[in-house]
Amino acid sequence: MESEFGGPRDSSDLPNQSEADDALHILDADAARLAARVVTPRWYYVVVALIEAVSVVAFVLPTAVFATVMAVSVLALALLANAAVRREGVRMNPSTPQSKRLYAVILGLVSAGILARVAMRFAGVSPWWARVPASGVAIAIVALGPRLERTMRRDIAKGAAGLQ
Repeated sequence: MESEFGGPRDSSDLPNQSEADDALHILDADAARLAARVVTPRWYYVVVALIEAVSVVAFVLPTAVFATVMAVSVLALALLANAAVRREGVRMNPSTPQSKRLYAVILGLVSAGILARVAMRFAGVSPWWARVPASGVAIAIVALGPRLERTMRRDIAKGAAGLQ
């Protein structure tokens, strides 16, 4: 067998079974410590839910105000996400089938809330009813956001997570 430098590999450089097992245990412990470290504060999902709810309700507003609210909402979400990454030191991505499904459900519910509000606007429904899809979006984020995070932390602890 050759080393990565092209010369013959000395078998004394290879770890024995015990050393390899020790290295794997250290990696497992590191994954568990990382999973314990990436805990988003409780207020994070409430703030995200409020921003998304405002975005849904914004469809009631005149076009210029709507565009401003949407731009501020997108900027606020980006800043909030970046602050979380800086705080935790890692960006988590859904990587297992379970976390990807949960993420898709959250995105689907947010999209459904926005589509419902757009449909209400075109149907001429009273702007008061914008609270219904906005509340649904907010509840979905507050309820499912922490669940998605727990699932992704469990993925990290197992070493199956998508980290950046």
